[in-house]
Order: sequence, then C-alpha cells, then structure tokens
Amino acid sequence: MSEAAMRAAVETALMTLGWEDQTAWENRAFNPTAGVPYQRVTCGFGRPNHQENRASYTQQGWMQVDLFYPSGDDPDAPPSGPGEATARAESLRTIFWRGRTLVHAGIKTTIWEAPEIMTGRRDGDRYIVPVVVRFYAQIEVQPA
Repeated sequence: MSEAAMRAAVETALMTLGWEDQTAWENRAFNPTAGVPYQRVTCGFGRPNHQENRASYTQQGWMQVDLFYPSGDDPDAPPSGPGEATARAESLRTIFWRGRTLVHAGIKTTIWEAPEIMTGRRDGDRYIVPVVVRFYAQIEVQPA
C-alpha cells in the first residue's frame, strides 16, 4: 500500500503541469499523435532501508519522466532543437523541489533532491529527454 500511495503522490503532483492527454502511464494503452509532444511516466522502488531493530523502514523510489518531442526533421515545422524539451524538463524542478513533501493516503513522500535532467537523444522521429525524480517515505509499520 505504501508504494501505491507514494506513486500516487508523485504522479498527482506531475499532473499539476498539465498534459493529461499527453501522458503514457505504465500498463495503459497510449497512442502518441504525430508531431505532438508527450511524456512517458514510469516509477520504481528500491529495497526498504531498515534502521535499528524497528519494523518501520524508509522506502526510496524514483519516477522517470521521458519527454518525447518531435525531432525537428519536419521541413514544414519550425526548428525547436532541445529548447522546448529542456524547458519542460526544467518545469519539473518547479514542482519537485528538494525537501517538498507530498501526502497521499496518509503517507508522506519527500522529494530527495532536485530532478536530474539527463542527456537528450534522438529515437526515430522523436527527441527524448529523460528526467528522474527521486523520493522517499518513512513507513511506520504497526505490528499485528
């Protein structure tokens, strides 16, 4: 339940930037529109970190947002280079700032550090800029 709450917290925050119809979520069908930017969202979680001899633990995770932009090969479209994709990547830093706490279903998810904007690359007709948001939550376990 804690990983689902953490995922929901960061995904909900991401949607404050819009692009509801331009987001490819995990395990959901998505068909991108030619020439229209979109983002693909994936989340992952690391091994729980137990401290001392307590049942509670720290759960770390990350959300990767791959930003897909037209590659600029269309002779009828204005050249954009990496500018638009980089601007979108930097906008993620405005909502996922280091230390921000997001709450969902009683779980407090904290942004660990400013999002990491990775090197862009071309893939077919798209220019892709991956952005990684790292977060964690302290999970309190109540023994049965």
